[in-house]
Amino acid sequence: MEEYLEVMRRTVELAETCMDGLHHIHIRLNEGLMEDTLYLLEDIVCGFCQITDSIQVLEFFFLDNEPLDMTTKVEMALHDILSAYEHHDINLASYSLSSLLLPSFQSWNNGIMRTFHPHILS
Repeated sequence: MEEYLEVMRRTVELAETCMDGLHHIHIRLNEGLMEDTLYLLEDIVCGFCQITDSIQVLEFFFLDNEPLDMTTKVEMALHDILSAYEHHDINLASYSLSSLLLPSFQSWNNGIMRTFHPHILS
């Protein structure tokens, strides 16, 4: 069980770091600085992939499928914002981030935290 707890702790920390990064990107996009955020968005995508790998290993801890179902929504939202970046469309990137990615990532993160926190705190 101890090895799972460490994975849970790191997963929660990484998800929070990704959430902070998304908020930073949101601020920078509102300032018109799209290019400055590309490296951070790439890191967030990598973090998301690491989190989904961890979730697959710990899937049996999820009593409901909400976080697992939300993964697809986050993936689609990430695809939308990456497409906006590819087209250098700051307005679409900002819309995708604020209307799709931030809400879906927050819900996904909440589900992960709701599942892992009781185990981490015990």
